[in-house]
This record gives sequence, structure tokens and C-alpha cells, in this order.
Amino acid sequence: MRPSTLISMGLSGRARLLLSLRRLSRPFYRLLFLASASENGILRLLADGPVSLDRIAIALGVDAQGREALDGWLGVGCVLGELSKTSQGYGLRGYLARRLAMAENDDVAAYFEVMGFTHSRVLRDGIERLRKGEQFTFDELDPVTVARGSRIAAPFVQEVLDQIIPTRGPFHLLEVGCGSAVYLRHATSRNPDLTALGIDVDQAVVDLARERVCAWGLADRARIELGDILDVPPRPEYDLVTLHNGIYYFPVSDRVSLLEHLKGFVRPGGRILLTTNCRGRGAAIVEVLSYVMSATRGGRLPTPAEMLDQMEKAGLTTRPPIRPVPREPFHAFVGTVEPSGE
Repeated sequence: MRPSTLISMGLSGRARLLLSLRRLSRPFYRLLFLASASENGILRLLADGPVSLDRIAIALGVDAQGREALDGWLGVGCVLGELSKTSQGYGLRGYLARRLAMAENDDVAAYFEVMGFTHSRVLRDGIERLRKGEQFTFDELDPVTVARGSRIAAPFVQEVLDQIIPTRGPFHLLEVGCGSAVYLRHATSRNPDLTALGIDVDQAVVDLARERVCAWGLADRARIELGDILDVPPRPEYDLVTLHNGIYYFPVSDRVSLLEHLKGFVRPGGRILLTTNCRGRGAAIVEVLSYVMSATRGGRLPTPAEMLDQMEKAGLTTRPPIRPVPREPFHAFVGTVEPSGE
């Protein structure tokens, strides 16, 4: 390159712009590659050691005509440092690829898929939907993958549950939006006398939850039902009603009435536990999630003050939110249903 060209690009700012594009390209392609490798089972396929291109193609159902492109796709993984290629075939190399291939990290792998596919699509197509006056649907958010990814918050939610659920004695729990049933499992393991009902609106999620509850040997203590909690007539039968990572599935304007409805399921002296990330000085991922939900039939994430105010308007007695990790956006809100006359 001639010095004059370099000087011209530097003075115009174009050189810096191109360098920024190059710097962003690697993490961008890395996220997409890992998301696709996770979704298509390639990370698990390579987890036990190198696998030949032919075996990978057979496992993925790729015919001979597509093997050159498959080889190119795998080559991208090598350039990104996540895969390696030897005479024995392709294997896992990078820290992320090796960790995401582990079954115990399925929640993080699922969130890679959510970010790579769902969030990127809603960001890309959001303005066009707004022009058309359309919203995304919950089905477009891939609820099963979202349910898998939501388990990232499990350590924090379980810590809060341990503060509320006693270790013994009859206790009845209702979980709204039961997801993968991981929190029902924790609750039943904490208290051997606890019984629970989980309800979810998505059939695929309900099927997954039922499968897991049976596999864990909890079918006699935890029932999973398909339905919308707003369609269920409330009866004050439960000591605790929980809504984990679910308040943003409801429009902001509907949240007080939702909480009033949930209050009808709680016995006097019982509580509602609501866990959610909140808007504020959080990571970009929180603002993206808030936007994604506002672009669907749900609503944006709340602020802590707003959530407390809505719970109080619903007639619940509140206290300052629990924050398992200080300065992080995850909050747990507890509202008590006071006995009448108090």
C-alpha cells in the first residue's frame, strides 16, 4: 500500500473503522459457530476424540455432494481455534468447545444458541416487524432452548428457595412457568414432605418437564400440567407460588392483575417468590433480553423499584429484594399474603 493511501485512510477514519470490523468479526463468528455446533450435536459428537469427516457427515445426514462444504464449515472452527484437524479427523480444541460439550454445561450451551439464533434474529428483524405492526411470537423464541438456557440462574434461584422453603413439614408449592423442572427438583430434595404443581403454556416444555420428573422418581410428589395460569380459577391452597424468569412474558400493564391472580392461590401467611433480571446498570445481554421480550407479546424487564411497586399494588407485603450476587442484575422479590385482619 502506498504511504499516501495509508495516510488518507488514517485521516478519514476508515482505517480505524476497518480494524474495528476485523476485531469484531472473530468473536461474532465464534459465537455463531459454537451455537450451531451445539444445536446440531457436533460438540457432543467430537467430545470423546477426533472423528473423521466421513463419520461426521454420516452422523449429520450430509450426502457426498455436501461434504466439501461440511469440510469448509469445520475448517472455520479450526481457524477460530475451537476445533483441531489431525490425520484422525476433527476434534475439540478450544476451551469453549470442550466445556460446552459437557452435559453439565448444557444450560450455557443453550444460551449460546439463544444468543446466536433467537436474539440475533429479533435484533435483525425487529424494525421490519415494527413497520408491519407485528410482534414476534413465543414459539419463535424456541421455548425448549430458552428453558434449557434459563438454568444458568439455577444456583441463585436455589439459594433463594433455601431461604424460604423449610427443610421438613407439609409444604405445597405452585411453580408458574415450570420450564425444565429443575427448581421443582431442588424444592422436593430440600423438603421430603413438599408436594408441588408445575404449570406451563408450552406443550414441548411440559413434555420435557414431565420426562425429567419421571426420570428423577418424583412423579408422586410433583405434577406437571399444561395450561395458562390466568385460565385457572384461584384457590388458596399453596404455601408458596413461584415465577422464575417469567414476569417479562406478561405486558407491563398486566403485571399487577397477574400478581393479584397469583395471590389468590396463596394461603394466608404464604408467599409469592418472583425472580428476574432487572434493568439498570447491567450487562448488554440484559438490555437485549428486555428488548426481545418487548418485541414479543410479553414486555420489557422491570426495574427493582417498579417490581416492588407492582407487588404492593397487588396487595402483597414486600421487603427489599434479595440479590445473591451484589451489583448483578438478578433479583428475587418476595411478597407475603397477610392473614385477613392484619
